[in-house]
Amino acid sequence: MQLVEGISQDGITPEVTRPDPGKVLSGDPVHTTWSREDRDGLYCGMWQTTPGKWRISYSEWEYIYIHSGHSILTDQHGTVTHLKAGDRFIIRPGFDGTWDCDLANAHYSIAYQWAQRLGLRPCAIGEYLDHKREVRLTLSRDCRIAIDDIKECLIGILYGAIL
Repeated sequence: MQLVEGISQDGITPEVTRPDPGKVLSGDPVHTTWSREDRDGLYCGMWQTTPGKWRISYSEWEYIYIHSGHSILTDQHGTVTHLKAGDRFIIRPGFDGTWDCDLANAHYSIAYQWAQRLGLRPCAIGEYLDHKREVRLTLSRDCRIAIDDIKECLIGILYGAIL
């Protein structure tokens, strides 16, 4: 065993899992985990998921570095934390809430950050990111289109599609 070791996916067979179906609130999240270390209460590796939202309850500490994408962590009191590439944070034991991972939102997060760097105020994108569920539900209801189709249309608009 090396005493200093980098963390990567190289040479690791990933484990593919899904959350308990009773905890899934939307989507079909599929988790892929590359475990580098798993002993004496220490778990270390890399993890990714497909879009979805599920309930979580933590009994352990977790340090997380977001390598790419965008997700939303919401606690049981409704406090929302947006997580994006480059963010580092910990979750403490006793946290109850939801993970909402929507990789499609990474497009909007990137556009939002890019506009801010150019000195622009992308209010509409920020409003969408803060209220994406409500916006999608309203558009889905008003247009009589499935929510997943609404998501694809919004991404298309972002890339310049003409309606």
